[in-house]
Amino acid sequence: MAADGSDETWFDRLPPRKPRQWSHYRHDRVQLGLAVVAFLAVTALVVTVLVLYPPASPAGPGLVAVEVVVNTTGPARTIAGSFWGINVGPNVPASNALAAAVAQTPARVVRFPGGAAGDAFNYTTGALTNNSGIAKPADENLSQFVAWCRTIACTPILELPGEIDDPSTAAYYVAYTESTFGIQPLAWEIGNEPALWTHFGMPWSEWTPGQNLTPSPGQYARVVHAYVAAVHQVDPTAPVLGLPGVGTGAFQETAWINATVGLNGPNISGVGIHVYPAGAGSGSSESLANFLANASGARSLAARVAADQAAIQANLPGRPDLPIYVTELGTGLTSGSFSTFLDSFPSVPFVASEIVASVLSGVASTELTQVQTPHAGSWMDENGTIYPLLALYAELFSQLGSSAVPVRLVPSVPGLCAMATSSGGSGPVELFVVNANATNAAQLNLSASGLELGAAATRWSWNSSTSGPVVVDLPSAPSSQTLPPVSVLLLKIDAPYGPTSVGTDAGRHRPLPDPPAAGAVAAVRRAT
Repeated sequence: MAADGSDETWFDRLPPRKPRQWSHYRHDRVQLGLAVVAFLAVTALVVTVLVLYPPASPAGPGLVAVEVVVNTTGPARTIAGSFWGINVGPNVPASNALAAAVAQTPARVVRFPGGAAGDAFNYTTGALTNNSGIAKPADENLSQFVAWCRTIACTPILELPGEIDDPSTAAYYVAYTESTFGIQPLAWEIGNEPALWTHFGMPWSEWTPGQNLTPSPGQYARVVHAYVAAVHQVDPTAPVLGLPGVGTGAFQETAWINATVGLNGPNISGVGIHVYPAGAGSGSSESLANFLANASGARSLAARVAADQAAIQANLPGRPDLPIYVTELGTGLTSGSFSTFLDSFPSVPFVASEIVASVLSGVASTELTQVQTPHAGSWMDENGTIYPLLALYAELFSQLGSSAVPVRLVPSVPGLCAMATSSGGSGPVELFVVNANATNAAQLNLSASGLELGAAATRWSWNSSTSGPVVVDLPSAPSSQTLPPVSVLLLKIDAPYGPTSVGTDAGRHRPLPDPPAAGAVAAVRRAT
């Protein structure tokens, strides 16, 4: 896994690395399918259980009284279908079982090859090149990915190999993909995390382990300039992201944005960042409180996006709303001291906090880190073991509406955040509250929230004491609700907002496009 948590494949070259066996990626699809079916059956059973109160708070936490006020005066943030996404890679064949899991969630954008593989993947042969310049067939080629993608009606974000600095090959891949398969991606991304490249400017056949060729931000900006020009020669409307994450987390991220946007701002469709706020941690073991502190601290997604948006505005005053895409979303690094939390329930409020921050910050799209590989902090592993994050997407995120407004929480509590969503003026309204605080419970006072508390409601409550969300049908929405430490709450109220006039930023985010007709893009000669 890269320094900021990007996808790790068999050819990854940056130490420290744990050797992987190629056969480990060939998991049993039947076993995975049965696991998904079992998971859905169990969660369906949980949904049918009616209880009067959520599980009791753990003994001894501080209880903070918090007033909840929904900001119904707007403006609202649009949650487009293209907001929800995932990463998949060519080192594990995307299976029918994975498709069944995806179908339970709102995620329909899929980034492929999904990380570092993007700089070593040959679109036409389906081969991956390793650190020594040796090409081997990937477990999934482009044709197989497209076929799987169509089973879930997905729209891809596709990575073009940028490390080789070959605009002609990139243009060929765009023409080949669009004319052969009749698809137009949500965006093309130029490589993956250029601050971690070590073979910059070298053809695949000349890669060696001892190379240490890394571009500067200015050099990468010139790569983007050349790639955009080449891609737009074969498809003038192709959306291109000007940055595929950096590879160093927040470190110097704004410097890369300054260089890329300063040179290419009018010709790109957005910039991509990769967010793993907890990183690797600082020692052999870390506390839960230290892990969750990163969900709302200086390294959090909200802080990152605010700084990045300021950099965009400074370099592109005529287009200050150039979208930010979080093309890799996670919590911490698999190899770090927070690893024990990545596959357990604490990852749920952490990722939920990131989603709230993404929505309210106007992020265009979020792609959860690889969802079917052995990387921690995802939906499942190669053995078919399913992690709590799948239920977060399948049972809670699937309930959210298509626009959102902020929710003011008084007083402010570290780790406590909220938003309210709806899909129309007549309701329903979904109040989504996350408590990523490890010690403090919140006593939520909803009496002045602006919500219609006399209407019927459904409540999803989830903390570490339950295997999944506990769902309760209520005759009327409660005026008070306790949110334990490390928990999430979703309250769906069958009524509109109190004040019904809400602004919108509809149209800011690019919707899922219809694919062009096959053959609509002229083919070009592939560079030799």
